[in-house]
Amino acid sequence: MRISADKGVNNMSITIKRDTGLMGTASKVQIKINGEKVASVINNEQVDIELHEVKARLKVTQFGVKSNEITVNEGDIIKITTTSFNRISMILMSIV
Repeated sequence: MRISADKGVNNMSITIKRDTGLMGTASKVQIKINGEKVASVINNEQVDIELHEVKARLKVTQFGVKSNEITVNEGDIIKITTTSFNRISMILMSIV
């Protein structure tokens, strides 16, 4: 899983969009801000999360798989996607 941030409007929240395709659609992705679980999101869903500070550290997890950790700022728009490695792994596992 990979997360990336774009600059959005300035407010004390961030917007998170999940676009992981078929990868893990049966399970929610857990969203952690500064190490604390604050929300979860299903595929093709968007959530707004209030920040208590101007900057925060964001990481997402699913089935024990962790994303990279990024620093987010108020107003950022974050997109959760899959990595090429995850897509290829799923194809190989379905063949074996």
